[in-house]
Amino acid sequence: MTAERKEVILENINWIPDDPKKGKTYQVRIRYRQIPHECTVMYKDEKILLVFETPQTVDAGQSAVLYDGETCIGGGVIQ
Repeated sequence: MTAERKEVILENINWIPDDPKKGKTYQVRIRYRQIPHECTVMYKDEKILLVFETPQTVDAGQSAVLYDGETCIGGGVIQ
């Protein structure tokens, strides 16, 4: 079910080349060609939690791709 959420947990994560820094602000795309939105990466119970600057409309199973500026650093699947 699609819902507007302030945070999501990622699974099946792949990072290029290293894990992101906890608490750092990155840009995230949920949909192809979407304008990137600010998010903060947090670690919760050995899982990656993305906290969005503004709530995003997301659905479980969508991919979240993270960027540090113009550089893709990886991503995962939204739970």
